[in-house]
Amino acid sequence: MRPLSLVMNAFGPFAGEASLPLAQLGERGLYLVTGVTGAGKTTLFDAITFALYGEPSGQSRDAGMLRSKYAPADAPASVRLAFVHRGTEYSVERTLPRERESRRGKGTVRDEGTATLNFADGRAPIVKPTEVTRAITALLGVNKEQFCHIAMIAQGAFQQLLLAGTKDRSEIFREIFATRPYQDFQMRVKADAARADAECKLLAHDMQQRMAGVRAPADDPLLAQLVPMQKELPAASEALALLAELIAADEARLAQASEALGVSDAHISAVDALLGKAEQRERTAAELAVCQTWLTANEPGLATLQSALQAELARAPERERLTGALAQGRAELARYDELADLAARHGTALESARLARHQADAHRQSHENLTARLAGARAELASLQTAAGDAERLQAEAQRAQERLHALQALADAWDALQAEQHALAAARSAYTAAAEQAMQAHAAQDSAQRRFLDAQAGVLAQTLVHGQPCPVCGSPEHPAPAHLTGDAPTRDTLDALLAKAAACDAQAARLSAAAAEHTGALARSQTRLLADARSLLPLQDLETLPGALAMALAATREQAAALEAAATAARQQAERAQQVQQGIPKAEALLLDLTAQHSGAMQRAASEQARADALSEQLQALQRQLAQPTRDAHLAALAALDAQRAALDRALADAQTLLDARAREVQQQTARRDTLTAQLTDAPLPAADALQAQKQALTAERAALQADHQALLERLNGNRAAHAALMTHARDFDRLAERRAWLTALSQTVNGELRGRERIELETYVQTTYLDRVLARANTRLMRMSSGQFELSRRTGTEDLRLKSGLELNVIDHYNGSERDVRSLSGGEQFKASLSLALGMSDEVQASAGGVRLDALFIDEGFGTLDDESLTGAIDVLASLSEGNRLVGVISHVQQLKERIDRQIIVTKARTGGSRAELRL
Repeated sequence: MRPLSLVMNAFGPFAGEASLPLAQLGERGLYLVTGVTGAGKTTLFDAITFALYGEPSGQSRDAGMLRSKYAPADAPASVRLAFVHRGTEYSVERTLPRERESRRGKGTVRDEGTATLNFADGRAPIVKPTEVTRAITALLGVNKEQFCHIAMIAQGAFQQLLLAGTKDRSEIFREIFATRPYQDFQMRVKADAARADAECKLLAHDMQQRMAGVRAPADDPLLAQLVPMQKELPAASEALALLAELIAADEARLAQASEALGVSDAHISAVDALLGKAEQRERTAAELAVCQTWLTANEPGLATLQSALQAELARAPERERLTGALAQGRAELARYDELADLAARHGTALESARLARHQADAHRQSHENLTARLAGARAELASLQTAAGDAERLQAEAQRAQERLHALQALADAWDALQAEQHALAAARSAYTAAAEQAMQAHAAQDSAQRRFLDAQAGVLAQTLVHGQPCPVCGSPEHPAPAHLTGDAPTRDTLDALLAKAAACDAQAARLSAAAAEHTGALARSQTRLLADARSLLPLQDLETLPGALAMALAATREQAAALEAAATAARQQAERAQQVQQGIPKAEALLLDLTAQHSGAMQRAASEQARADALSEQLQALQRQLAQPTRDAHLAALAALDAQRAALDRALADAQTLLDARAREVQQQTARRDTLTAQLTDAPLPAADALQAQKQALTAERAALQADHQALLERLNGNRAAHAALMTHARDFDRLAERRAWLTALSQTVNGELRGRERIELETYVQTTYLDRVLARANTRLMRMSSGQFELSRRTGTEDLRLKSGLELNVIDHYNGSERDVRSLSGGEQFKASLSLALGMSDEVQASAGGVRLDALFIDEGFGTLDDESLTGAIDVLASLSEGNRLVGVISHVQQLKERIDRQIIVTKARTGGSRAELRL
């Protein structure tokens, strides 16, 4: 990544717009950013980092501090950076958040910052801040933290990195070299060891509680051994052996108690048997007394029931008389059928006469009503003369309103279609963005593989180097840091496959870009057509007001069309009514004549039917005088009464016979029962039931005491058995957990640097020492050069205080006197040279660790004021060597020697009236 231009607005000390055409600095070499203290030199680096990642370069500043205090409060603050990366140009722009006055009422609202990443090949821009940051990270191959250690070595970072202890340096390395998983592993192992220890302690506590619950009789000699074990648990084998003895003793006691319960149960069963026989004898005697009492009371009643039966048999003549009367009455039923027929014919004649009179009255009433309705129809017809014309006029107005409604609805459908086209355009742009990012990632993978392939070629060449003989590439006879062979270098086939994949991704991105452009053109044409159609129907200026105006017009037109349609419908109904009334008047006049004739005919039929009814009435009265009962029902009722009398005589005879038979059977049954009970009482006598009951109660009380002792013994035995089983299980689990705790504790102490008598180096620190050694190897090539071969940095091994964590401390080797001492012992200028070398070594190692990333620009901030002329010359030579291979190196400093030796400069000046300016001087 190499900047091409930087434009700042209301950013830092720059009140207005500050524009720097950085492309004029060229593609390689040194340039100087100089100016008075506080003018805003570091702000230039902050602006570049903010444009790329949305954050400033320094750790002590945040984005909220970047708004210029010299700019107006409502001025938008922004940074726009154009840069080239791997031959492709990009531009990114970000704005800072700000508070502004609300456009709707009082108070302020907060505008969040925006971000936009533009592509030179016409791809759709990326517009969300988080997505822009993600795209920049993928494009450059490094995040913000790595970028600041690779390309932007901020002020104060030199000495911080040099003088940091193991703890501080470990935190720096954790973020840069992604060693946090090792720290997470340390914490997880430590937590597992603590959890295993807690589980062992919990299991031991549970075993102690189980032992505390063991019980023994007060007179048991084993109690003396149990009490100490309940206070402090001994070895599990001793506790289990004692529990086995206690359980065996209680099992013997339980067998004796069970035998005593069996003897007691046998005694109680024998008494229960005698008691049952005694109670049964008493019940038999009571039943015999009841049986004898019943016979005494009921046996004499047999003679009375025999007399009642004879009396009923003597009433046979009366039953025969009733049978004859019933036969005669049934023979007369036919005369009553004739009487019913005459009565029915008489009723029919009377009803016909009544109906005829009713019809005559109805015809007369209908004639009067029809006459009144005919007059009303003539009046209604006169009032509906204009209904047909009104219906035609209203129908035409309703048709015009409906046509406008259809046109407005079509306009609404066209608006919906436009929204769909906008969504399709957004989807096409999103698909293109995803394809572009995929293509970017494919190019990054191909570039990384190409770099590793080339690095591997350098390693092959390095194997042929011989000290003292010139390098075939650079010609130097010295080879201080030859490249190493790597095991992960890709093959040429792999490179070709990655190149083909990148080309395919580019083709896909181009196809999707064309599709997005096609959607854009279609959307523009649809907007033009829709605006023209809308203006033909509505007073409209632009499409933004269309939804509201269209909704209002649709509502009003629907309401108007509905009202006109309702009015037209009402008018058509009135016209149809007028036609119906006009057609009905002649029919009503003809109906009046028919009603007059029908009235006369009905009156004649009524007179004829009344005469026939009078003749039938005389015949009916003559037949009624000849019969005993006035009606058939009355005759049937008389027959039913005779039949009931005869049935009562039959029932009385049957009841007398039934009662006699039932009483005879009961007497026979009770006599047999008495004889059986008397025979049962002839057995040998038994003890009294009261005495047997008292004996049973005594035996039951004795058994309850035995049962209580048995239950207490069983509960104690079950509890001891459960404790024994739990102790056996816990003993096995405890051995397994203790073994796991032992090796987890050893592992935790090892990876967390907590082994006693050993140097306290954590696993993460051990991994970081590898990175530190590689950083030192890269840093010493520059420090030896800047110090004329005097100083070399080394990682300190061993420590005097085993209580402190170590592994990442630094020493310095002084080759002039052959000593090795703490790096803090260096003077100010020496510390700067060591710090700068270490920072540059860190930059090289981070680039290599990030997959061979190489940035075409490097920025170094301040610190050269502590160097003498010779050291400054060495530092400049080292910085100049960094620009080899088309790398542009920017240095922030106000040191005069640098101003004199570096021609290309960015001058930052601070105006007296507030704010700063920046300009290029080539």
